[in-house]
Amino acid sequence: LHTAYRRQRQMCIRDRIIDAENYFELIAKDINSYINKPGRNVMSLSESSFDTWLKNDSNRSHNTTVSIYLKGSLVSWLLDKNIRELTYNKKSMDDLQYLLYKNYANNPNGYTSNNVKTILEDMTGHNFKQFWTDYVNGTKSIDFDELLSFYGLKFSVKEQKESKSSFNAKFTDDNGMAKVSQISSDGAAWNAGITTGDVLLALDGYQLTQANIKERIENLTADQPYTLHYFNQGILKQAQIIPNKANPVKLVIIANDKATKNQKKVFKSWSLHDLNDLIKDD
Repeated sequence: LHTAYRRQRQMCIRDRIIDAENYFELIAKDINSYINKPGRNVMSLSESSFDTWLKNDSNRSHNTTVSIYLKGSLVSWLLDKNIRELTYNKKSMDDLQYLLYKNYANNPNGYTSNNVKTILEDMTGHNFKQFWTDYVNGTKSIDFDELLSFYGLKFSVKEQKESKSSFNAKFTDDNGMAKVSQISSDGAAWNAGITTGDVLLALDGYQLTQANIKERIENLTADQPYTLHYFNQGILKQAQIIPNKANPVKLVIIANDKATKNQKKVFKSWSLHDLNDLIKDD
């Protein structure tokens, strides 16, 4: 678990370096990035720890890997929730980190996952083997609604000005032409057989360039087929592409105006802020 990154973030809100709303924005940004990364369903947190220092192709990384900093901070937060839940908010990640430092700071070999699980079991009376299987060594999805609710928070959906279409791909300039630099494995371009390095030429007979491709794609009708011409390794090819609807909403985090007394207590312990001060009137 990458707790240092999470700890630095949390100290910012506890020490009033940033206010709670800005902290919520950082968390929401992490969650949005995480849920929109196909690699989260492929690579586990433990595997990402091993691959952190390896140089990977950016397209491969997007589709098959996940950042240890990103997922590590979110799984650490989930672990904090589990600890608090099992101990009725008497223990938290703070206690785990304190005990790890106390027991292993001067140990040249550091500590192992089993050492962490042993401390957790001593703290909570609960075996964390399944948690490790699901979230550290596995790719089980995090229930963010449940996680936020525990702390008296909730998602609010921020509607985009208009719903746009997407190929779920990124492009770079290739002498004025649009060259594919990244593709999401669950998106329109991928399903059409487009690969990184392809150069998109025309859509339904109209020229595509790096200058116009963003606007052209956004103005398409989602779920309607279009004829795409492109170069693949210098060979002219044709494909049918069906654009997806771009994510029309952005998740933001706000205080739950219906939070219970216990949720407010947990939030106070976790953030050192009063949740009532963050609840906004409609």
